[in-house]
Amino acid sequence: PELNQVIVDRHFVSSQLTAAVSFLWGRGRLEDEFSLALEKYPGVDPKKFWVLELVPRGPAQFRRMLLVLEKPGGMVRRSIIEDPGGNVNVIRFSKVSTNTGLDDSAFVFTIPEGVDVVEVPAPERAGAGKRR
Repeated sequence: PELNQVIVDRHFVSSQLTAAVSFLWGRGRLEDEFSLALEKYPGVDPKKFWVLELVPRGPAQFRRMLLVLEKPGGMVRRSIIEDPGGNVNVIRFSKVSTNTGLDDSAFVFTIPEGVDVVEVPAPERAGAGKRR
C-alpha cells in the first residue's frame, strides 16, 4: 500500500517460489524441495505446537520458512518466511475451515485505478540466451 503499486507475475506457476511451496497445494514432497528440521521459535509453546523449519535445497527467493503446526493433527497455524535480507513475514491462520467449496469468483483481483503496475519478467530457462 505505501508504494501504491501492484506486482503482476504472469509466470508464477513456473517460478522458483511456486516449486518451493507446491506442497501447500498437495503437490510435491517436502523432503525433495527442502532440508527439514524441528526447531524452537520465540513465543511458540513447544507443548502445543511443532515448528518445522524448511530450508530450500535449490535457489529460492527466501532463506527459510518455518511452519508452526498444531499438536496433534498438524494443522498449520502460522507461516514465517525469512528472506535473504533478513526480513521476516509472518502469516497467522485462525478460524480455519477446510474443504468449504469456495467459488473461483472469490479469487478475482481487479487492479485499482491510479496504481503503478510492475510486471515481473519471465524467468530464464536453463541454457536460454547462451551462445558459444
